[in-house]
Amino acid sequence: MLSTKKRLSDVNNLMSRIEKKLKADAKWVASPTIAQVNEMFALVGDVLEVGDETARGRKRRMSQLKWNTHLDLLRKKERRQNEDSQEKEVQDD
Repeated sequence: MLSTKKRLSDVNNLMSRIEKKLKADAKWVASPTIAQVNEMFALVGDVLEVGDETARGRKRRMSQLKWNTHLDLLRKKERRQNEDSQEKEVQDD
């Protein structure tokens, strides 16, 4: 079981990504209402975008993913992208 500090750190990481995207698009609202939160969340779909299928080819129910699953999938995606870019740099040399 994860510690409270780890969970808070993970939530902060995910929320930082969302906030950064909203601010870059000039859509951030500092003290939002519930409706504004829902609108902002809908706008950051590309930040939270993960594949429609799992690694084993099963259909993923996007509306039922937990926040920590989103974060895990985003981290894996970034790791793959970093590895791919490092491999490309090595091939170019």
